[in-house]
Amino acid sequence: MSDLYLGRTVDPATMTETGGAYAFDCDRLTRHAVCFGMTGSGKTGLCVTLLEELGMAGVPVIVLDPKGDMTNLALAFGEHAPEDFEPWVDPSEADREGISVRELAERLSARWKKGLAGHGVTQERVDAFVQGAKVTIYTPGSTAGVSVDVLAMLNRPQGDLLADPEGTGDLVSGTVSSLLGLVGVDADPVKDPAHILLSRILHDAWTAGKDVDLESLILQLVDPPFKKVGVFPVDTFHPRKDRMELAMKLNGVAASPAFAAWSRGVPLDVDRLLDRSGRTPVHIFTMAHLDGAERMFFASMLLNQVVAWSRRQPGSSALRALVYFDEVYGFLPPYPKNPPTKQPVLTLMKQARAVGVGTMLVTQNPVDVDYAAMSNAGLWMMGRLQTRQDRERVLDGLAGAAGDIDRPTLSAWLEGLPSRTFLVKDVKEKEPFVIKSRWAISYLRGPLTRREIGQLDQDVEVPRPAGAPAGPAREQPRDDGLLSEPP
Repeated sequence: MSDLYLGRTVDPATMTETGGAYAFDCDRLTRHAVCFGMTGSGKTGLCVTLLEELGMAGVPVIVLDPKGDMTNLALAFGEHAPEDFEPWVDPSEADREGISVRELAERLSARWKKGLAGHGVTQERVDAFVQGAKVTIYTPGSTAGVSVDVLAMLNRPQGDLLADPEGTGDLVSGTVSSLLGLVGVDADPVKDPAHILLSRILHDAWTAGKDVDLESLILQLVDPPFKKVGVFPVDTFHPRKDRMELAMKLNGVAASPAFAAWSRGVPLDVDRLLDRSGRTPVHIFTMAHLDGAERMFFASMLLNQVVAWSRRQPGSSALRALVYFDEVYGFLPPYPKNPPTKQPVLTLMKQARAVGVGTMLVTQNPVDVDYAAMSNAGLWMMGRLQTRQDRERVLDGLAGAAGDIDRPTLSAWLEGLPSRTFLVKDVKEKEPFVIKSRWAISYLRGPLTRREIGQLDQDVEVPRPAGAPAGPAREQPRDDGLLSEPP
């Protein structure tokens, strides 16, 4: 497999470059990776370069992007000419510098060309990403980008469900947890009557070869197609009054005009998403426009589909695909918190490496990430961390993954790292080392708004609802703001 070139090595004593290139075999990502760093550490740039390298190497990527930072991958220009930058320049930035938008674009063009050349990124490598990878931005719950038919995930999954009862049970449970989370119900899959009842309805339909839609699921919640759950009558196990109350909450979501966008768009077919027959797919699912419950709903539904897909794959020691989760804060909290996204992430990190699926987790808040998930990572990239608590948390996880470490030295390095400089520990290497990230091919200008995403030329055929006219007008964004709070 191809080596991924991320930057140059640095002398940790002086924090100056030594000139040696840092690259690693992409198959090492089957052991998973984590990246930490406070705001301004340069972790977004480092991670963008890693995803660019995977695009050059022919490895498909699925990106969960809660804040929209990774949308910059769509701004990868072949020539880096002023004309490439000009449509994406922030006019207020030009005003602050007292120059025109055109002049700022010319400065950016010169800066990017100089930066790429200075880091050994040749035009050949630029072309390898721009022409060899296909970046697609999806906007679940919106038609600003490529819309997603999320509710199609209620349909019966592929494969012989009876041959994998454990996998089927996990998918059923995860799907129900996602739905309940959307209406603010934090349900224990083992104890909560509503969760158990909905799981039974969904499981019975799927194993009978039937698809399910949200309407039929709500109706069957009120009047289940069976009389008992375990040894108890349905009305004893979960009274009709309580079932109707939950059904009304779910119906409120289903009846909302805004929710119609969740059932229009491309289906989340992971086989199709990871198809390597053409340009290397880089799928970015941005969630910056969603509220916290919607983000959790979509992220958990997508992750459960990836887990289900991975269970159908043959074993592989080569990297088949990477699942990249940016700003994972809130989605993978420490015990005892258990949001719907947590179990599928843990499953991917514990089991998916056997079939060549790597997972990468990124956050500026390592203290709020589950320890078990971190300790499953084989590659650690750590930028500057502001608080002692964050540094100690990272070192605890690193010790769990890599064994003996020199905590005082590494803690001092973490505290003093300049921007774009990272402490790296690969569990296959004896000693940690420090690198400075290379210049990104993509224009790192900050998250794209939905209006800007709508201006991208994305060649993706989106199925139309039956009876809908061709070429429907795009919806107007509710706003161009970007949510930054955790779900």
